[in-house]
This record gives sequence, structure tokens and C-alpha cells, in this order.
Amino acid sequence: MENWEKLPMAVGAIDGTLTEIYRPLVEPQELYYSGRRHFHCVHTQVVIDYLGKICYINAGFLGYQNDTQQFAMMTSIGRNAELDFPEGKVLLADMTLYTRQQMQ
Repeated sequence: MENWEKLPMAVGAIDGTLTEIYRPLVEPQELYYSGRRHFHCVHTQVVIDYLGKICYINAGFLGYQNDTQQFAMMTSIGRNAELDFPEGKVLLADMTLYTRQQMQ
């Protein structure tokens, strides 16, 4: 804790990454398609601590989902949860809550 001088409340970071896959043989294939990347994929959410050590991984999210949708589906993380960290501390993230189309 408090190891990042400019971000003393942060104990780590969370971000998603994707893995390209072959087009699925199962229907509906579009669930695995990332329109933004233009290929089929699955997503993984990774949490690291302030040293860059991986603390938590949750994989298998569908290709069309963004970070915020994936986070909402994850097992609870935070105080007294599966991935516990001190009260009042936060994870850094680059999640977007709404798309431009949703805001119009």
C-alpha cells in the first residue's frame, strides 16, 4: 500500500486482454466476434499488485464484451471478497462505462 507516490489509494490495477481464436463452430458465432478488432476472440481480466505480480485472473469472457461488462460478471473483488484488499484502497482501471452510441 501507498507505494505509488501520486496514487496512494491504489494497491494494484485491473485490465482486460484478448486472445484471438478460430471462428467457433458453435452458434451463435457473433458472441465471440469483436467488431472493434475484426476477429473472433475470448477476453481475460487480470489483476496485478503494485509490483506487477499477477494476483487474480478471470478468463473466458465473450468477444463482444468490453471491460466494464466483464467486470460486472466477475466474482466479487474487494473488501472481504475472493480477492481481498484493504478498505479504502482501489484498483486502477481504464474501464469505459458507456459507449458513444449509448450516450446519444
